[in-house]
Amino acid sequence: KVRQSVRWSGRGIVRIRIMGIDTPEVYGGVECGSRAASALMNRLARVRARVSTDLTQPKRYRYGRLLAYVSRGGVDLGRRLVVNGRAKVYVVGSRFSRYRSYLRAQRIARADSRGTWGTCGRI
Repeated sequence: KVRQSVRWSGRGIVRIRIMGIDTPEVYGGVECGSRAASALMNRLARVRARVSTDLTQPKRYRYGRLLAYVSRGGVDLGRRLVVNGRAKVYVVGSRFSRYRSYLRAQRIARADSRGTWGTCGRI
């Protein structure tokens, strides 16, 4: 999984679970494509990013992490990982509001053998 923490003004460091995606494991057993997924997210989110929740989803996920979208410059970084074949769509409970957009991106990435779909055969 791509592990993310954000420095939130007035709240310090907050651990988040990025909404709508699942990435290959990088901790506790490295899976194919995990390092590339982590590297891409680190490049995309290196500077100031926007964190937002989804009214259709709980605000907290397992282990108390904030369940949120992360964007920078109007670009949804979770969806960007899906587009690049570095993550797959992941639903926690009920479908999140951007589900269809993410699913379309995943279908294209898989059909084009992008990222992990091409190098590992699956995510």
